[in-house]
Amino acid sequence: MIRYLIVDTKDWLPGKRVLISPKWIERVSWSEKQVVVDLTRDAIRQRAEYQGSPPLTRDQEIALHRHYKRPGYWDADDGGLDDFEVSRRYPGRFLA
Repeated sequence: MIRYLIVDTKDWLPGKRVLISPKWIERVSWSEKQVVVDLTRDAIRQRAEYQGSPPLTRDQEIALHRHYKRPGYWDADDGGLDDFEVSRRYPGRFLA
């Protein structure tokens, strides 16, 4: 299972690499070399750059999901919905 992708934001935020859950991807444009995600540019801009030290600790994962206001894959209190469905149905539910 792929938990995160390392995304280079070079086209609009030079030199930054961030972690993105595959569940937050809306679409991929191979011809334009773009990944469109259900996150704001501002939220990505404010996120600390990923420095590349896998594996992530649970505390790092919790911080990532809280920053983007998304539930963690480990959260069993969502009625079996995936992260995208939970965030749509319960906006703001997972704020720290």
